[in-house]
Amino acid sequence: EILKFRYTIAVIGSHGKTTTTTLISHTLEKGGKNPLAIIGGVAKNGEKVNIDSNIAVVEVDESDNDFPKIIPYATVITNIDKEHIEKWGGYEGLKKAILKFAKSVPIWGFVVVNIDDPGVKEIVNKIPRKVIRCSIETKRDVEFYAENIKLGQKPCFDVAIKIGEVEGKIENIRLGIPGLHNVSNSVLAFATSYLLGVQPEKIKEAFESFEGVKRRIDIVFRKNGVCVIDDYAHHPTEIKATLKTIRENFKGKIFLIFEPHRFSRVYMLKNEFAEALKIADECIITDIYPASEQNTYGISAQDIVNLINLNESEKKSVYVPFDSVVENAERLFQRANEGDVIVFMGAGKIKNALSDFLKS
Repeated sequence: EILKFRYTIAVIGSHGKTTTTTLISHTLEKGGKNPLAIIGGVAKNGEKVNIDSNIAVVEVDESDNDFPKIIPYATVITNIDKEHIEKWGGYEGLKKAILKFAKSVPIWGFVVVNIDDPGVKEIVNKIPRKVIRCSIETKRDVEFYAENIKLGQKPCFDVAIKIGEVEGKIENIRLGIPGLHNVSNSVLAFATSYLLGVQPEKIKEAFESFEGVKRRIDIVFRKNGVCVIDDYAHHPTEIKATLKTIRENFKGKIFLIFEPHRFSRVYMLKNEFAEALKIADECIITDIYPASEQNTYGISAQDIVNLINLNESEKKSVYVPFDSVVENAERLFQRANEGDVIVFMGAGKIKNALSDFLKS
């Protein structure tokens, strides 16, 4: 109901939705569009309600079967991964649902897509609307392309634009948050904001001032050169992107404390979890957070530990019961050196353990 009679920009995808939605909202705000933002996270820049705005930027969760009820003016598709596929009868069903949602955009609207994503590539040519392709990998047949990318705490890059006969390049864009995956998200936000009339200089200003979202590589404590990070990642793709970004930006070891989320997800993706978690130097795995599921799969945290340690010369992962997480985190902190990072990661109760750790 709240979206009726508004130009709704709906951001959907398996990963990066919250950051992309928040960045679009922040950029539109800087550009004077003053949107209503509905986001599944806490924006570090703060949020203005703007309830009277005729523009709404909405994060759409593919785990909610009701999302097709939204009628968007424009849709942004970040990626399509094997996540929440049980809601749609499998991966093919999820792709069909997102394709149908993209088709619900009116003929005067537009669909912005991350063409680097394999899942998006499978549906993009079936979208009978104005499709804006964005990439950090290829210039071919795309409208927005990030090039000359320099990673770091604040990545720098250029965006080349080619829409019909119109060509141009916006140089020296700085993004306030790290990670190649966030550069990819930002190209989608750039394209969306540009198409909605925000001037390039305002987009650059917004990107540089963007502080991100809480629980996304969120540094919550520093002492003696050791950082403690809170992160929401709970799917192998997200874990890999997060740990790679931390590896690029911190010189020391990564000590990871990970709470798996959903028995079904762990069962289907256990090998992918193990590969992603191996990026950390040491990894504590605690009990799987059920999220209302019953463990009908016979899966456990120890199964991931065994896969991580398989073929390793030294054991790099251990199972720790949830009740002992804080105690073990304190031990990690005591032996951590300057430059090391301790990461609390997961979408369940792990944030409570982090809170207790910080109090200690």
